[in-house]
Amino acid sequence: VVFVEKNTKSLNLIKENSLNKSKGVNYFFHKNDVFNFLSSCSNFDLILADPPYENDYLEILIESCLNKLNKKGKLVLETSVKHSFDNNVRQIKFGDSKINIWKN
Repeated sequence: VVFVEKNTKSLNLIKENSLNKSKGVNYFFHKNDVFNFLSSCSNFDLILADPPYENDYLEILIESCLNKLNKKGKLVLETSVKHSFDNNVRQIKFGDSKINIWKN
């Protein structure tokens, strides 16, 4: 499992929660900007993304993540219900949030 977070406090919380909950799992933590990380990493079977709801880079993030998926990989992205995407996305609404799922 690979975690990428640029905020030190958030990354420390992710580390604490991950290491306390699951034993026997290989975790890798990267303090980095997601775009810098994606430009130099290998591909993944599953990418889970929870970016800030108010941002201007969702389309770029989606495209960057989709380019890093293995064949039959999935991108799962949490957004505000205000964001809309093309019809190739499965969407599940939870109150003011929405889970968007792309399959490669």
